[in-house]
Amino acid sequence: MKVFKIGEFILLVLLVASDFVIAGCNGDGDDNGSRGPADITGTWTGTGPDGSGAIFDLILYLTQSGSEITGTYQATEMYETWTNVLAGTYSDGSGVIDLYHRDRVDLTLTLEFEENTAGGTLYSPHRGTSGEITFTKTE
Repeated sequence: MKVFKIGEFILLVLLVASDFVIAGCNGDGDDNGSRGPADITGTWTGTGPDGSGAIFDLILYLTQSGSEITGTYQATEMYETWTNVLAGTYSDGSGVIDLYHRDRVDLTLTLEFEENTAGGTLYSPHRGTSGEITFTKTE
């Protein structure tokens, strides 16, 4: 059996502890090592309020190039469905996406993305209302 001197024991404890710190943190204060998916390209389905209190279904077809997001969306409310374009930005798990209708921003989504889910707020600039919305990546 090897006998450790107190100085060797303290050094061993410090080395083991530093391994845990290095393995558990990427240096930016985020201890999970990830800040959302690198690429959010795909189909995202969600449900949320439209600003007047009605609930509608929303499908986002996103394409990401660097920090730029482009694509289309489909919204269905009761018996009406419409499709139009979207544009926004994405960085470090956070995205801001404008949904256009009749050549103006109809809704703005501010979302936090995880691997297959996203959640945040939906804001209607022309109504001045907002609500919570969640999405699941389906493709």
